[in-house]
Amino acid sequence: MSRSRGGFTLFEMILALGIGVILLGSLYTLLETQTEQTDQAQRVIQEAALVRSVFQRMTADLQGCLASIDPKLLPESGAVEGTTTTTTTASEDETMPAEAYAPAFNVGIQGEATYLMMTTGRMPREVLGRDQVKLNASPPIGDLRHVTYWLLPEEEGGGLARRELAHVTSVDADIVPPNIPSGSKYMLAKEVVGLEFGYVDGRVQGATEIAWRSLDLDEETLTLPKGPPSAVVVTLTFRSEVGEPRTYRQVIALPGGNNFPIP
Repeated sequence: MSRSRGGFTLFEMILALGIGVILLGSLYTLLETQTEQTDQAQRVIQEAALVRSVFQRMTADLQGCLASIDPKLLPESGAVEGTTTTTTTASEDETMPAEAYAPAFNVGIQGEATYLMMTTGRMPREVLGRDQVKLNASPPIGDLRHVTYWLLPEEEGGGLARRELAHVTSVDADIVPPNIPSGSKYMLAKEVVGLEFGYVDGRVQGATEIAWRSLDLDEETLTLPKGPPSAVVVTLTFRSEVGEPRTYRQVIALPGGNNFPIP
């Protein structure tokens, strides 16, 4: 007597296969969504780290900014007439007659809404480690730095640029953006697509200027320079990989700023 062997019908197999395909498709969609969210979160973290590092760099430069001195106390020239003064650019050494160049070693803060120039002080990197060999440079490396921030034009690749001159007597120190040559080599953050500076006058409550020059004489006393602002408002717009460009704003206080109200 033969026994019939049990099994699945064709309909049951097709139904099981369809249910399996649906479950696998749902699992794939879930994994894909999770991967996209992880990548998006990683890009947001990277963007936040970049924003934080840019603001930290600006804060370090601005908080080391020196208060201006009375222009009347500056010498009219750095050498006796007929001699030459050696000045250094960011790329090469140049000399020019001393009588034709009376450098303002400390410009304090000078800028407009689109750029920022400052004289800041810090421990020279050249005195540390292997860079000590640079101490024999001529002219000697000092602790004054001339730092400039500006937004590069599209033809130079765009992005935030930062130039630091080790010698405040450099003949390039007085060049105002966007006229700085070869600006692309000073690229700091290519993701920046918008830049704006504001200058808080601590002597007048609620006053924020769109331009500042520390060496300008005080409007009231007309004797001493007004010095650096009490704070600089920095607004940066970053190109975002997760949506529309994002705008960040930070107010950086200056310890040596002009914080005293006008009597």
